[in-house]
Amino acid sequence: MLQQSRKVAQRVIGVSLPLLECLYHEKICNKVKQIMQDPTPLFEHYTYNHSGVRLCPPCTCRARYRYSLVPNSIRIFNSQVRR
Repeated sequence: MLQQSRKVAQRVIGVSLPLLECLYHEKICNKVKQIMQDPTPLFEHYTYNHSGVRLCPPCTCRARYRYSLVPNSIRIFNSQVRR
């Protein structure tokens, strides 16, 4: 449904718009960087691996935590990091 709205907006504006997934990944990566720079209550959940490049995903045993912001943002951030 959102993709259809995006296509209609492209036709109205006459300009190609970025994919919603790309925008979402960009916003999530920016949010992770902001949390890492400014200590917030979520800061303790974001720790780097021993290499110092990728973030450690937290251990999750409940589905409601597994699909929350912290694990998903870490997964997206790690997928964007160059190895």
